[in-house]
Amino acid sequence: MSESLIRFRGVGKTFQVDGKPVEAVRGIDLEVRRGEFITLVGPSGCGKSTLLNMTAGLLKPTAGTVHYDGREVAAVNRNTGYMTQNDHLLPWRNVVGNIQVPLEIRGLAKTAMQDKVQSLLQLVGLTGFEKSYPAQLSGGMRKRVALARLLAYDPETLLLDEPFAALDAQLRLNMQIELLQLSRDRKSTRLNSSHVSESRMPSSA
Repeated sequence: MSESLIRFRGVGKTFQVDGKPVEAVRGIDLEVRRGEFITLVGPSGCGKSTLLNMTAGLLKPTAGTVHYDGREVAAVNRNTGYMTQNDHLLPWRNVVGNIQVPLEIRGLAKTAMQDKVQSLLQLVGLTGFEKSYPAQLSGGMRKRVALARLLAYDPETLLLDEPFAALDAQLRLNMQIELLQLSRDRKSTRLNSSHVSESRMPSSA
């Protein structure tokens, strides 16, 4: 059985709204093991995004604890890549420029960066739109750019907050299949590599 990666124990989160406490989640016990795909289902406002934010270390619980890989999440969790409901693309950068942001931060060589970006463009179906700016793209295309940028970061765990909501049914199915294949590829790499810490499968929510 796979080892535990994410663990919630008695987690609660309360916000102050207009001076009054608003309870977002309460008594959450949840465990996600390596390699699992976990989907959180519920009506709008039930706390799904709150759980993702706490996993990413962007919010701290007001009760209970959140652990990642055996350690309590006390700050930004850099092992996760978080795709929020908003794409947060940089309006002054074109498609290529947005996707390569995490690659620039990592200091990847120019040739390797170009190869990686082209591969991701093909993966998300945006070949031919390399020089387009966010304002020139549809909502679904912007989502695809955001997903490509997230995958360029190559995080251990993917946290996806309604990532395909703006996509049409066919493209949504294609992206779900691609994510499944990505996970399988990463699993194969982990089993055949001595560098386990760099090849763990992503979990998604």
